[in-house]
Amino acid sequence: MKLVSPTKILLPEDSDRVKSFLTYDDLSVKFQISRLKQNVRFRQGDPEKFLERMAELKEEQNKCLLQYDEDGNPYTYSGLWQDLSLRFGWNLENEIGRPEEEDMSIIPWKRVPHKPRYYQEEAFEALAKIGHGAIELPTGSGKTLIIMNLLKRFPVKTLIITPFSNITNQLRVDLEEAFGAKQVGQLGDKRKKVDRLFTVANAQSATRVEPGSKEWDELSQCEMVIFDESHMVPSESFRKICLSGVGKDARLRFFVSATQTRTDGSAMLLKGVTGPIVYRKSYKDLAKEGYLKEIKSRVFAVSPAKSSVSDPKKETRANLYNNPNVARLACMLAEKAYTLADRQVVILIEEYSQFLLLKNHMKIPYEFAHGTVTKDQKELLPEQYWKCDTEQIISDFNKGVLPCIIGTTAIATGVDIKPTGCIIYLQGGTSEIKVKQGVGRGTRPVAHKELWVCDFRVSGSKVLERHADNRKKIYETLTDQSIDEIG
Repeated sequence: MKLVSPTKILLPEDSDRVKSFLTYDDLSVKFQISRLKQNVRFRQGDPEKFLERMAELKEEQNKCLLQYDEDGNPYTYSGLWQDLSLRFGWNLENEIGRPEEEDMSIIPWKRVPHKPRYYQEEAFEALAKIGHGAIELPTGSGKTLIIMNLLKRFPVKTLIITPFSNITNQLRVDLEEAFGAKQVGQLGDKRKKVDRLFTVANAQSATRVEPGSKEWDELSQCEMVIFDESHMVPSESFRKICLSGVGKDARLRFFVSATQTRTDGSAMLLKGVTGPIVYRKSYKDLAKEGYLKEIKSRVFAVSPAKSSVSDPKKETRANLYNNPNVARLACMLAEKAYTLADRQVVILIEEYSQFLLLKNHMKIPYEFAHGTVTKDQKELLPEQYWKCDTEQIISDFNKGVLPCIIGTTAIATGVDIKPTGCIIYLQGGTSEIKVKQGVGRGTRPVAHKELWVCDFRVSGSKVLERHADNRKKIYETLTDQSIDEIG
């Protein structure tokens, strides 16, 4: 087994056992098949096209990562080298070299960051030693410091990918403070400064870079690529950047995230790109050691606003997002958390209509943090809320002058909100990744030793009760305490 490029491993055989090992089910296609089966109108209206589409999807469902080069040699993604070694006993021959420590004095610190905690140091050393791998550390554990130290250890032209513009902007600022603005560029959010040693880019912008462009000529020279919150980048964008896009020739590859898992069935593909997970720490571990806040979750029972329906999306929108009973209780909890317990509050919402309900019941000062407002959303929101300065809102909150933020997904992932004492979770659903990212807006050990998390269970709605039960299980993975249900 030979590592012949940063992305490719030549295999000694392509037997049935190898093909079987490298084959997986694409759960996103499996979901499409399930939805198609439920489409009675399509099945009865055009049986021939229905069967044709069903056959296409079934063919797409099984994905195999075994491929062949122009000479007919079998190969697969380089990140699977450890799994293949363990499964088949193959030894890896590396033809592109192991990572070597560069001259770290080349890039001096502009501002020396704080000393790494023991787990940050261990995670950093594990990545630096292997040259291509991933780590799992929970939100709030200080993954940015690990990225900074990787840049210091390997001061080569580097592309750092983030899933969203807000994370891109914050990381750029952090790196400018550490290394100086002359060393740091940005691609995305109306910036195209890519001629620096380190370039931070959101995944969407990096995916759009095409051969022949100025951005390609600069970024394709990168010797190192680092993904921050790698699991949040869509699979296709992730694969394109790493395997055929601007990051394909990078000899050093590091992937930093709170979870290196996918819910779309592409876990094997993900590992093929990221390489093995070389270090992980759980939220529970770090909370027990005092590096993160202990979580104290409560689930509050509320009455539905309308008659229940079986469609999960419609039911969530009618009886959670647009339920005035939920909005009133959420605002009351926010008021009590701030006025009685001196806890600053973050209310996480999924749709703008939720904000319109909440603002009618809020009795403490707040700001509404959100992303770009579309034309349709402008018809829904009053003009005064069309624009917001999210960075200023977060700054005011972190300084303690703003009691409450009502925020959309624009602040639900990767944003550094420090003194949060209470999270009110109104995004619903069952996504473990989304729930943990939301809770992560308050896990940093600032202001309080405990983080209050308030969630809601709509009584009498089978769909929403099931969703709430699933979220309750997710909260239980973050704490040793039982989750109380109130009401």
